[in-house]
Amino acid sequence: MTEPITLADDPDLAHLIDLLDMLRGPEVTQLWGEGDHSIGKKFASRLRPILNGQGSAQDVDYLAVYVLK
Repeated sequence: MTEPITLADDPDLAHLIDLLDMLRGPEVTQLWGEGDHSIGKKFASRLRPILNGQGSAQDVDYLAVYVLK
């Protein structure tokens, strides 16, 4: 098993999180959408472990790819 990736380990990931933090919150449904198929729901499951310092490489890759799309 690999070590979790933390924001302190990866400055690019930390920068991505800072950029995401600049966006308006999930209550702005015009940006994020609503329900189970909203943008927030799609990557929230990958974002939580990253913010908790327990993200895997797969979580980071998924988040980066989804944000770029």
